[in-house]
Amino acid sequence: MAFNDSLSDMLARIKNAHQANKVSTLCLKSKLNMNVLSVLKDEGYIRDFKNIEERKGVNSIKIDLKYYNGSPVIKKIKRISKPGIRKYSKISELK
Repeated sequence: MAFNDSLSDMLARIKNAHQANKVSTLCLKSKLNMNVLSVLKDEGYIRDFKNIEERKGVNSIKIDLKYYNGSPVIKKIKRISKPGIRKYSKISELK
């Protein structure tokens, strides 16, 4: 099985873990995933994340999810621009 879209996989894992009221979840390590998680942490949507080595040569990221009064801090998370269908926006539209 070819695996091309690690960002969508990570977002789905976060969403599924929140729905199951999990404290943390694992995803594959990539530079893009690390950068997105860094922004999510800085903005207060996740508690923390760290690199772990599952076995030799296989690196993952452990994501500690954040809840407020028992409900997930992230209400909805979705990828807009996908590898097959790119969406472009002006910077003024993102603010």
